[in-house]
Amino acid sequence: MSKLSPIILFFFLLAHFAQAQSFFLDETQLPRFQNKLVLPSNGKPTNPTVQFRGNFDAALADSFQLALETLLTDLDSKGLSAAIIADNGDEWTGAAGISHVGTDMTTEMYLGMGSISKSVTSACILKLEEEGLLSIEDSIGTYLPAFPNVDNSITIKQLLNHTSGIFDFLDHPSILDSMKEDFSRVWQPEEILNDFVNAPYFATGTGWHYSNTNYVLAGLIIEQVTGQAYHEVVRQKLLAPNGLDNLFLNPYETASGDIAHVWINYPGVGKLDMDAFGLTPISIYSSAWAAGAFFSQPALAAKWMKSLLDGQVLSASSMSKMKEFVPANDIEYGLGLMKLSNGTQSFIGHQGYIIYSSLCFYDPITKLTIAIQSNDGSSADLSAFLIKVYELYINSIVSTPTVTPNIAKSYPNPASNDVVLDLPKGLTDSYHVVASDILGHRLTAKIIRQDNHTIQLDVSHWPKGQYQINVVSDNQRLLFKVTHL
Repeated sequence: MSKLSPIILFFFLLAHFAQAQSFFLDETQLPRFQNKLVLPSNGKPTNPTVQFRGNFDAALADSFQLALETLLTDLDSKGLSAAIIADNGDEWTGAAGISHVGTDMTTEMYLGMGSISKSVTSACILKLEEEGLLSIEDSIGTYLPAFPNVDNSITIKQLLNHTSGIFDFLDHPSILDSMKEDFSRVWQPEEILNDFVNAPYFATGTGWHYSNTNYVLAGLIIEQVTGQAYHEVVRQKLLAPNGLDNLFLNPYETASGDIAHVWINYPGVGKLDMDAFGLTPISIYSSAWAAGAFFSQPALAAKWMKSLLDGQVLSASSMSKMKEFVPANDIEYGLGLMKLSNGTQSFIGHQGYIIYSSLCFYDPITKLTIAIQSNDGSSADLSAFLIKVYELYINSIVSTPTVTPNIAKSYPNPASNDVVLDLPKGLTDSYHVVASDILGHRLTAKIIRQDNHTIQLDVSHWPKGQYQINVVSDNQRLLFKVTHL
């Protein structure tokens, strides 16, 4: 199959798209935290063509780049691009792999954000609520005409947190066939709503189910109350005031730079560059619209998420509403925001997948923001980079000589199953726990219980030995020396 001429292969692809890897994935069910990124010992970034820069310590910046290159190899990915922003404003960007044959991936290239776009749409709705143009408690029938299988009594809030029960148009059995008939077609939201929405999953408010249809409806509400195009409102209300003009909605706006080519995996053929074959999936992006069609550089995605979660975009009241999380399978979901946990640390942000795979999350404690994007549809799990960067950053804080630790007490000591750490008065609520053995190897610190005075950790899974546990906040660092029997 690999020896077919480009023309024959082109028509083969058109005829056999159903066998290809899926164009759409439910971002809330993407694999996460299944793989651990192990950096080569004494390793250095090796690819001379990658671009990275920033204000972080040089060794830490090298570690970020090495993590990106290691992930590229582990995932057998075509290209990756990433950005990190610290609370003090330090920034790092890096790229690895290729956009297309003969062209390296660069940090200036644009990639699809996928459903990270939902945080933009949700923020826009809340901004309009601040301006008195709507209330998220309003029923959608207040603003929209009737659509098949859509209950007009559903509230805007139920759209945004996916408790509406409305069918996800991407689950429709004929959606892919319709999209592939003409990849250059720009689909209108009304066409999606009229033709691809089946019966609801459940009665409104009685469950949770991720549905891109919710955000197509939200986009129409934005247009209805403003009298402007969705992307124009977002640009006016959110992007321009926050220095994010270069984000753009594909295909309704034009990129200010190069867009990384997108690759998809075909059984028996391998990974193929869709753009090189003239199969740029405009129909896919346009159908996603307000649910997932924004394109960005990782640096822009990180800047957006940091600005939003630092409280620079919306009022405190609006942010409180946006962070009202409800249980959602193995995550929690707010209004256009996901909350993930790896057992010891929670992150807020969103993942995205429309062939391009994206991840952008913010740590509420350190206020570190991490974004990574791939142009390879087979690179669905980017969470290993999130965790590794977080660990590298935390270790750099803990090992900073200027941060003098205070020796603190724990009990029982020696410990076997769990250990309680005493916290002093005056420790800020925002702290993180870092545990390591005497050689400096990190261990998972499973928090059983915590309050203003103590932290209880499960250490039953640790091997016998001597350990150090650091509790680091923005105003002090505590060091606990624990023996495990």
